[in-house]
Amino acid sequence: IGSFVRSEVRSLRDAAEEQIPPEREIARLRAEVRNLDQDHVKVVKQLARVQVEQGESRERVAVLEKRKTEVTEVMRARETAVRAAEAKAKAGEVNVSVVLGDTSVSLDAGRARLKDVVQTYLDVDATLTRTRAKLESQGRIAEQLEKQRAAFGRLKADLDAAIDSLE
Repeated sequence: IGSFVRSEVRSLRDAAEEQIPPEREIARLRAEVRNLDQDHVKVVKQLARVQVEQGESRERVAVLEKRKTEVTEVMRARETAVRAAEAKAKAGEVNVSVVLGDTSVSLDAGRARLKDVVQTYLDVDATLTRTRAKLESQGRIAEQLEKQRAAFGRLKADLDAAIDSLE
């Protein structure tokens, strides 16, 4: 029974399609091509925007990596200076100062400055991690948009072939 019903439905669909004049079918297919072209343009614009954002994210990653390296150097220098001052204080020296570059500050101030640079390092590292994740996400989005763009091209070619065969 199921086979018979499917056969009847298929024959009714074929009969209905045969009743459609070729001119109307061609007009419908051309309208589909126009709609497809509009969707294709939207995808291309989105892809271009994502690629621009990817470039900006890559530049941001490079800047953040450079900043992280600079902050790491400052942090290590301050850590070394504070440790040296703490060693002097443990040895019994009084009024120990920490030399940070060209300035000399108290041990407590040196520790505070070290703590500040450590926090800066952590902030830069967190921002760098988020920016890298964003860049990875943008890459996946761009890949999907590229697949959609390619699919639109194939669909348009199929519709154009259908129009040509009807004409």
